[in-house]
Amino acid sequence: MYRAFLAVAMATVSMSSLALEAPDMSNNGNQVNLFMESVAHNCPLCADNLMFVAELRAKHCREPITIDSLRENATTQQMYPFLLALESVTPHTAAEIKPMIAEAVDCADEEQWIAQSRQLWDEHKEAELKQLTLAK
Repeated sequence: MYRAFLAVAMATVSMSSLALEAPDMSNNGNQVNLFMESVAHNCPLCADNLMFVAELRAKHCREPITIDSLRENATTQQMYPFLLALESVTPHTAAEIKPMIAEAVDCADEEQWIAQSRQLWDEHKEAELKQLTLAK
């Protein structure tokens, strides 16, 4: 319940920051940077995760990073709110599994990418619990 609430709250914050006026249909790096600065001003965590997803999609799926693509990633893609929830709940874990999430990108099936990322998160939690149990 807490995770669902957190994901909705973070998505709401991030979407409100995207409502700021920005030039349309721009692939100009300077305008993208200004747009990301405006997002970061309202929510630094949102900006970091939005750019993380955009860079992965650019690298693996050959999607250009534009203001419109950033807005689409924030409002329609599932990975963005997943990462916000992950990083909000367990920042240390997020830092450790983000490289593995980056390797699991599935351009054709985002639900599969999310499922693999959730599995990575669950496996990491299980390993941490096992370490805590062994330490006792």
